[in-house]
Amino acid sequence: MNAKFKAYQKEIEKNRSNSLAHYSVAEISSSSRTIRRSQRFREALNGESSSPHGSRFWSHIKLGDIFTLTGQKERAANEYRHSPEH
Repeated sequence: MNAKFKAYQKEIEKNRSNSLAHYSVAEISSSSRTIRRSQRFREALNGESSSPHGSRFWSHIKLGDIFTLTGQKERAANEYRHSPEH
């Protein structure tokens, strides 16, 4: 694992609701780990409300992308609709 991934993992260990760290781990994770990535994006959305607005926006977008790639078009559309305006 690269140094950034390890640093974000440590941040998550310190604060499980660190949305930015969950988002960053999901971004770094391999695309072959689609389910794990989607879980990280979901955790980013469920994290602290004071997180940067961009991490919430992009988490919805990335989840929509994952659902699109896996053929779940209705779920994808729902995520895209829920992405707050940036």
